[in-house]
Amino acid sequence: MYYGAPARFTTVSTVVTAAKSHDLTTLATVKEELDLKTSDATRDKVLARYITAGSKAIANFCNRVFAVEAIQDQFYPRRDPPMRIAAGGVDPIQLTRWPLVSISSLSENSRALAENSDYIANYDLAQLTRYDVNTYPIPWDEWQIVVQYKAGYASVPSDLEDACISYVKFRHFSRMRDPGVKEENVQGVYSAQYLWGTGPGGPGDLPVQVADAVARYRVPVIA
Repeated sequence: MYYGAPARFTTVSTVVTAAKSHDLTTLATVKEELDLKTSDATRDKVLARYITAGSKAIANFCNRVFAVEAIQDQFYPRRDPPMRIAAGGVDPIQLTRWPLVSISSLSENSRALAENSDYIANYDLAQLTRYDVNTYPIPWDEWQIVVQYKAGYASVPSDLEDACISYVKFRHFSRMRDPGVKEENVQGVYSAQYLWGTGPGGPGDLPVQVADAVARYRVPVIA
């Protein structure tokens, strides 16, 4: 996937309408997984907290937002002197959120463009390709492109939801004990191995099984 190199764009992304919830699963689904009665609300508060914490940890690990939100992206291509030509061209444009749900508006230098007439959209990748009158791909114009759209998962992918449920199960079953002990040995006089990151106080936010499960959704960070 093409993400748009920083050398080619100055990009300003704004959340127009935030999601009401970023949770990747529901309390009812978690209680079913834990074989808890829906009528038993004694653990609802703590389970809801685990769901929110797990969803946040997964989103942070993946460097992205999964819930559907309304976004505005503004693209300002950087230029090379002295002719002020956009460096490297700007075709296609990679939006900051994906997958695309809908495009509300797109303007190029304050002129409104029409989808499937002036440009086409790859909804899975959230990439926009400019077209000319002959439907031939061309570079975008050089000054300002503004896109308002909705992006995210209307339904959470099952593997993401399962990963969040696994996080909640780790937290739930380790609530009254060390959350990540895999093995203990008193022989020499003591040693321990941990399932969760590097153990208490370590840098890992997620159990390794959860991190491995969501790694395919992760956006690489390039300094």
